[in-house]
Amino acid sequence: MKKVLAVLLAAAMTISLVGCGGAGGEGKGTEKKTEDVGTETADVPGDTKAESSGQEAGETIRVGVLYPLTGNNATAGMESVKCLETAAELINGSYDIDLPGAKTEGIQSMGGAKIEIIAADSQASAEVSATEAERLITEEHVDALIGCDISSCTKTASAVAERYGVPFINGESSSDSLVGRGLDYFFHVGPNDSLLVASSFDYLDKIRESAGIESVAICGADDDSGTNFVNFCEKEAKERGYTIATQFTYTQDAETLSSECMKLKASEADALMIFALTGPAILFLQTMQDMDINFKTMITEIGRASCRERV
Repeated sequence: MKKVLAVLLAAAMTISLVGCGGAGGEGKGTEKKTEDVGTETADVPGDTKAESSGQEAGETIRVGVLYPLTGNNATAGMESVKCLETAAELINGSYDIDLPGAKTEGIQSMGGAKIEIIAADSQASAEVSATEAERLITEEHVDALIGCDISSCTKTASAVAERYGVPFINGESSSDSLVGRGLDYFFHVGPNDSLLVASSFDYLDKIRESAGIESVAICGADDDSGTNFVNFCEKEAKERGYTIATQFTYTQDAETLSSECMKLKASEADALMIFALTGPAILFLQTMQDMDINFKTMITEIGRASCRERV
């Protein structure tokens, strides 16, 4: 549900930005000077300039969506794309549904303009994300971008969008490093890892006595968000007096997580704090079930808890 709400919020924000001329300044698709953006975008390759175009009443708004559509994270990526396509269908048509924009055809403030979704595969790669973001802008001439789920991919793709003055809306990536970069066209609508981790430990505090939780196992992917998650968990655990039974990172695209699960079992921790995207999360749960690993509670990076029986 959190992912669906985040993606829908990103879609709504995209419409608002494009409708208000969010790609103003030098115009959508025209590459900005590097010095206007800062060092964050200096290492993004390419200097091809797209055609600049404005939005006229009734025109189609092209929205590029960049998610992993192949590999271990494909399921989550395809779900995000389908969610956005559904949102576009509701806006473009007329339905007797009590949702914003569903009962009228198109965006009324823009003369009934329709939305077209152009999906691209980030391949869960930061480099590919940057390349695909530039292709969507310069070749597909999108008016806005939404993506990329994985924080490292969002970071490079949004840097490209900044160079071209194209609004980039992100609803799911949670790395704290995404904000505070001084970007004018990047809009982050979800909570950061630091807030998510603090909220998760607030939950642990509430059930600490009744569930008998005094020790935690902490693990996260070896990317930007996963590493930040582990560090934030370590900080919160120490400040709140929890014993850290084990703490480690794992390879995001690992085909097996047996050694990692052996560490979890040996830790005998009361609670598991884990950062895992869809593919690794399923692999973790399957391996933990096979190895008969149980925790009193398990909390993911978005603060959802699973009871002992579900693990």
